[in-house]
Amino acid sequence: MRVETSNLKEIPNIDLHNFDDICFLGSRYVLTSPRSLQACANLNIKPVDLLPKNRWNFEKEHRNFGAKKIESLFAYCEEDRRDKLFKARLERMRLVRQENHLPLNQFHEKDSCEEVFHNFAP
Repeated sequence: MRVETSNLKEIPNIDLHNFDDICFLGSRYVLTSPRSLQACANLNIKPVDLLPKNRWNFEKEHRNFGAKKIESLFAYCEEDRRDKLFKARLERMRLVRQENHLPLNQFHEKDSCEEVFHNFAP
């Protein structure tokens, strides 16, 4: 079986730190990075569940609820999404450490909170 190399070049590197970048809006992929995909698989997280929800669409989908209920439901869903994202990023970091044969409790200067929390702030 022959793999088209031209198709491989067209697949962008989308990982847990850049997946919500505006340049990937409308992409047919949520994640393409093997480690990010493995991290999600290890935690039984669907990559699509990590995508931020559009508030307007969320309200439209839940229009049968009152405004306060929609607001609390949206907040709950967003908190759940961020929790999954945080766990997936930690799992990805664990996988990288495992690949590099580093103890899980050993940290380096490059392992800042920024690596975990990158694009995580509200």
